[in-house]
Amino acid sequence: MNMKEGRFVLGTFRSERMRVLYRSRQNGHLRVMLVLVHIDITPQHTPLPVFRRIGERTIPYSWRAYGATTAAREGRGSYHSQGNHKTGACEIKEKIENPLCINCNTRGHMASSTTCPQFPKPEKGQGKDLTSEILAAHAKASRPMTHSEPPFVQGELKYLFKERNRARKLWQFTKFPQHKTELNRLQNKIKRKVVQYRQQVWEDYLTSLDAEDGSLWGTARAFRKKGLPISALNGPNGVALSDTNKTELIALSLESQFQLNDIHNPHKDNIITNTVDAYIANHTNNNNIDPIPPALPSELISYIKKIKIKKSPGRDGITNKMIKNLPLITIFKITNIINNMFNLRYFPNAWKTALIIPILKPGKDPTRADSHRPISLLPILSKLAEKIISARLNDYLERNNILTPEQHGFRPRLSTSHQLLRVVEYIKDAIDRNQYTAAVFLDIQKAFDRVWHTGLLYKLIKFKIPPPLIILLKSYINDRSFTVKINRTYSLTKSAKAGIAQGSILGPVLFNLYVNDIIKSTNTMICMYADDTAILSRHYDPDTLTKNINTHLAHLEKWFSVWKIALNTSKTEAVSFSQKRPPPEITLQNQRIPWSQHTKYLGVIIDKNLTFRQHITHIRNKFKNALRQLYPLIGKKSKLNRHNKMLIYTLILKPLLTYASPIWAHAARTNINLIESSQNTILRIILDAHCILKFQDRRLESGRTKSSNSHPNDTKGDHDGEQLPLVFRQGYMLRHFLHVLSGFIPPRAPNHGGWSESRQISPQACNG
Repeated sequence: MNMKEGRFVLGTFRSERMRVLYRSRQNGHLRVMLVLVHIDITPQHTPLPVFRRIGERTIPYSWRAYGATTAAREGRGSYHSQGNHKTGACEIKEKIENPLCINCNTRGHMASSTTCPQFPKPEKGQGKDLTSEILAAHAKASRPMTHSEPPFVQGELKYLFKERNRARKLWQFTKFPQHKTELNRLQNKIKRKVVQYRQQVWEDYLTSLDAEDGSLWGTARAFRKKGLPISALNGPNGVALSDTNKTELIALSLESQFQLNDIHNPHKDNIITNTVDAYIANHTNNNNIDPIPPALPSELISYIKKIKIKKSPGRDGITNKMIKNLPLITIFKITNIINNMFNLRYFPNAWKTALIIPILKPGKDPTRADSHRPISLLPILSKLAEKIISARLNDYLERNNILTPEQHGFRPRLSTSHQLLRVVEYIKDAIDRNQYTAAVFLDIQKAFDRVWHTGLLYKLIKFKIPPPLIILLKSYINDRSFTVKINRTYSLTKSAKAGIAQGSILGPVLFNLYVNDIIKSTNTMICMYADDTAILSRHYDPDTLTKNINTHLAHLEKWFSVWKIALNTSKTEAVSFSQKRPPPEITLQNQRIPWSQHTKYLGVIIDKNLTFRQHITHIRNKFKNALRQLYPLIGKKSKLNRHNKMLIYTLILKPLLTYASPIWAHAARTNINLIESSQNTILRIILDAHCILKFQDRRLESGRTKSSNSHPNDTKGDHDGEQLPLVFRQGYMLRHFLHVLSGFIPPRAPNHGGWSESRQISPQACNG
């Protein structure tokens, strides 16, 4: 094959029954090749013989190549066939030029966004057009739901209603006392039957609940979370009574919340702003840098498979269930939009509007607009795009080891238990060395809502994030907006001048980068979980201990001021973990922080002696409140089967008792007994057991010793370590349930170290 004078095409084209001449039977790839090189295949002998897939045969053919001129160039070649596979080889004696670009009408490049300057750019409303297309398709494919509920009057009740009406008419006509007595008897009987009927309907509903279809969890959620309506709000212009006035009042409150803190450093601010502006200007139109790796449809499909269909939609109204049922062609369109975002480094404005649902904060004044917590709902298409961007950003952060190891928030394979374990182990080690230990737990005002956008971009530049990603993230964080919804009323769209989008995928990662360069000290230990920050120090001399902490806090004050982060000194707490006299007080922003007896950090109440008595009492009360809410489902008179009752306990109630159990599981036995008594209570309720049946600590298997009081060293022992009490061991409750349901409690070992004698319980003691 002569390759000096032209190009060649080598391939296998499959067509049905050898009929390559008829366009209805031609292979699609063959037709594309013929159009690109302007070749027309005509037979030398017509018609072609029908091949019966016997042996190999060469069929001669002629071809005509059409170029820029009208003259045709003749040539010859051979056409080989075996079965329904066709191979062709031909020699083109004259060079065939590249086809013209359909956009710029020039030769030498492919028609793409990177090689052709006149390639059509995607419009900024492309995301909005896709939203309208999805909603229109959903409306066309949907139909109104009809609820066919059975009538309330059924069977015997219907007959009793007729008899009561007849007795009433008879008494009204005759006024005889015996007729009045009969009417009263029928009315009382109807009342009893209605109560029985409603109870039977409730019991049938409980019996039909199933964990597989989600009805069990939906019912449990309805009992636990009873949303209260937004009450009348006090505003500057009077009391807001209507939903319209309430939404506007809360929207104005949130708009003032999404503003920068009033902290100014003119010299530093100018340096940071000028650096960011110069960087953006130099890299905005620079096409010589490596682009963002494009998204693939398979990547998008893998994310779509993981989304939950029960989540509420954003402002655009596209639900997760719609995304789950999208055809493949629409997924290709979404992928194309995301790749165009990468090429243009632009995030659509239609995906930057959040829908906010206000919820009253516990213990706050319901008449104040700022007493409501904003629950932000973002468009699902925006979250899919953020997921793909986050994957590329996290991959760069992990490969370059950028995030500080002291930050445990929103990071894979790290949890609150790991950070709490660092704190508790640091304190216990100091106590064992007879050292003074102190900790300051900082409170940051509106940490996520008041992030400085320019400062965040400066941090991204400092950490050498790829320039295309920085420019795309600039478009992502700027010009964001929100609207407040109460019932079916929406407020006017408001802008967010600062902060990270709540409920977003990229928000936690960007906040971690914003506080990633926090100042550290060799004399203290810093612990961070997102914005929850603790400073710990230990020393034999209390004065030196206080000096180390105050020095570190002084440097942190300057760092917080530069990056416009405000500290709330009234909520900042300091704890001295020592039996000795407390060290001198800590000073923060020229204010003294008094020593506290205990503090709450990452959901665990840490007291100065590490007894965890307050924390265990707190979670026990929390468990009791949740039990009261769910009692109609798991109570003794509930018709819900025991399997579903056990599921509710295991997945809803038990996590309240076992949260961060590696931190406090080896507290004093008297404190652990409080947890176990709560467990025994719920166990007795679920099994409808007699009051004489005692559920005390038992060995998991024969030969295992009673758990020691040594502190766990890692979180692997959260539910299955032998050091943990029996209440936290994985599988114990399930096996214990099975033994009880079979009417037999596994016997204990002989009485050693406080263990009582074993005994056997009859099946009758469990009441079935």
